[in-house]
Amino acid sequence: MNKPRVYTLDVHLEVPFQISRAVRTEKRVVIVELDEGGGRVSHGEGSPDPFFKETSESIEADVRSALDIIPDDPSDLGTLKERLDERFPHGGAAACALDTLAHDRAAQAAGVPLWKFPRARGHRCATDLVHHRYRRAALMAERAAAPPRRASTCSR
Repeated sequence: MNKPRVYTLDVHLEVPFQISRAVRTEKRVVIVELDEGGGRVSHGEGSPDPFFKETSESIEADVRSALDIIPDDPSDLGTLKERLDERFPHGGAAACALDTLAHDRAAQAAGVPLWKFPRARGHRCATDLVHHRYRRAALMAERAAAPPRRASTCSR
């Protein structure tokens, strides 16, 4: 396994994300990628959550310090889950980035796209998000291309 690359990327949102307490126009994401040669590059990502006192720097450090828990065998996701649960008992962005990376790696080793790769039970974030995201990719692309809908208003 070659040395993974870990870096932070600021993703600028075309359509602002708004909830009651904030509007976001960008999202900071920690990326981990592993080039295994032969055109196979696996990717993982995790987004730090300030509520859990995560920063991009802390997530990068956690990912780098935990790279050794990735099994040599790309299909050994059971061992990965045990190691992630032991290392990150409360989950978090670093666990998500490593879990996503490992699932992408396993899917590529199996010769299938990640969105078609079977979900492994008990994994926290990677496959649920990816399967949800890509299973309905056409619908989501259509929604993303459409102009933002106006917020509904309520009166009492």
